[in-house]
Amino acid sequence: MKFHRLPKGSMLQKAIRVILICGVIIFLLAPFVPGLWMPPEVSNRARLLSGVNAAQNIHKAAFMMAQEAAVKESDNYGWPGDLYASGKITNVSDYMNRLVGDGFLPVGALKTFAGSEPKSGFIPYEGEIKGRGKNAKLDPPFRPENCAFKIYLVKKSDGDNALFLVSKNYTYNQPLNAKSKPYGKKGFVVVRKDGSGAALRAGEVDDLEYIGLLPGQTDSEYPVAEQIGIHVLPE
Repeated sequence: MKFHRLPKGSMLQKAIRVILICGVIIFLLAPFVPGLWMPPEVSNRARLLSGVNAAQNIHKAAFMMAQEAAVKESDNYGWPGDLYASGKITNVSDYMNRLVGDGFLPVGALKTFAGSEPKSGFIPYEGEIKGRGKNAKLDPPFRPENCAFKIYLVKKSDGDNALFLVSKNYTYNQPLNAKSKPYGKKGFVVVRKDGSGAALRAGEVDDLEYIGLLPGQTDSEYPVAEQIGIHVLPE
């Protein structure tokens, strides 16, 4: 059987070339265009799960600091609620200074706290740590726009199901707002004191028994309103 070479510049050659170029363009754009390779709900779920992973990295550092407090019997370490109550920290920036400065969290990990939602408005942290311990300072300071999560004032005395961290688009026992960053009404991220985390849907906002309890709370049947400085570490 004889195979005939296509004439140079034929219409079929041009069509194949266009198809190949389009394929390369789609491949390059896929990471930036939600739903290009997969349905939007699958893409959204993947971003939420990525958020859970970043949030659990914060928890690992917090847990190690809490363990250090128990081993050394020192109030220089501890859960954020205990550090806040003793005046060791006053806001999220102070807490990050302690976690990074005391070696519980690498400074490079702070980039992931901006979340994985495209155009969320949160900016990955770029900086370094100067000094150590109580004198450690992030330069430039870690700011609210660098973190897509709220940190709760959980204490040593709270149970394992107390909330440690949630994505900022969630407020305890309240419906999601489409305009709230980082995920709007697509879902929200939860991590509890015991380190268990979940990517939850908008319809699960009132499942408080599963979500967890506010710090100091003992019963999800009698929820209270979330308050900054009482339940949530100020920014």
